[in-house]
Amino acid sequence: MKKVAIGICLVISVLLIPGTGSADVNFVLEINPLSYIISPDIDGFKTTNGVVFEELDGYGSLFPTLKAGIGFGSDRHMIDLLGGVGYLWNDGFSAKTYSADAFFRFKVDQRGIFTVGPHIGVIRFNPEWDGPSKIDLADETGWVVGVGFTVGSPKVAFSAALDYLSAEFDVTPQAGWTANENTLDISGFLIQLGVQFRF
Repeated sequence: MKKVAIGICLVISVLLIPGTGSADVNFVLEINPLSYIISPDIDGFKTTNGVVFEELDGYGSLFPTLKAGIGFGSDRHMIDLLGGVGYLWNDGFSAKTYSADAFFRFKVDQRGIFTVGPHIGVIRFNPEWDGPSKIDLADETGWVVGVGFTVGSPKVAFSAALDYLSAEFDVTPQAGWTANENTLDISGFLIQLGVQFRF
């Protein structure tokens, strides 16, 4: 599934670029401090060594990101190809992330104040368990698909993306510890809110 998602992202990027030959090209910087992942399946994940017990309670994770890349714009649409870094955090585990995104948004009005369109991307997670349990979480490459929006001027705009995220970490207990699941599934909804700058 990972290879399929990466392949789709690359194919869409290659197909979209030729259509922007006469388009404006910009450097794009996107800051998303209010991003959040809602992962229903992490709630109730448990670890123990027979003496100490840990359990994840809740299903939300903060996920601020910083992205940069190239944007192509015409009178009718905008295409952004971005790479980024981020940090996923909740009470049980955390992860450094690296991402690649392709946005294809249509300008709803002539001035481009409001744009909307599909988004696809891949995210590489390097997770760590933050509690006392001795378990390892394997690195994982997940994928996202959804819709992206911008509202504002062509140079500075509020940006948002509403996506479905698919990703799960393999769990390997160490030194007498056990877990109630072989994987920690963080799949769910990804909400990214921030500001986009175009130079």
